[in-house]
Amino acid sequence: MSTQQNKFPRGQFQSTAELKQFLLAGKAIITLKSLKTNEHYTFQVQAKTTPYNQIDNKGRMWFVKVLRGQNEWLAIGGIHEAEQFRFRKPLRGNWNEESPSFKAFKWFWSGVSANKPLPAHLLEVWHEGRCGRCGRPLTHPNSIASGIGPECQQLMKGQSWAEDFLDDFASSGELE
Repeated sequence: MSTQQNKFPRGQFQSTAELKQFLLAGKAIITLKSLKTNEHYTFQVQAKTTPYNQIDNKGRMWFVKVLRGQNEWLAIGGIHEAEQFRFRKPLRGNWNEESPSFKAFKWFWSGVSANKPLPAHLLEVWHEGRCGRCGRPLTHPNSIASGIGPECQQLMKGQSWAEDFLDDFASSGELE
């Protein structure tokens, strides 16, 4: 979809570090596109509580949903603080762990959580042009590249889970 067809610009991730930081920001939406099959799936990764709020005794958790139709999201699992992705049996439908979208996200997350480089010859990963933390539209090229807006980048600087990414991104000269 071109930028003119879409209301907001989209960004393609180039590194595992920026992708992981975006996914765990709290309100991430990504599309995975297989360059082998040309199939694509859109996923929402949403924090149970934002990483900036009080953490309960179970630790941080992110819900993972797949887009099944026009604005219809189906919960497929969760990412727990230990960065393990677990299947969640849906409340409706015949969806299961053998579903292609579940297998795609499980394969994708296993690489991201292990900090493996993205297989650029097999996969494209796109965000929808909105900040992964607050959901506002991104307009600055640096924000579009990272998937996080400038205000949220500043707020995330005090968070240990985001520090490494932000330090690396800033030292590359890409943050203002």
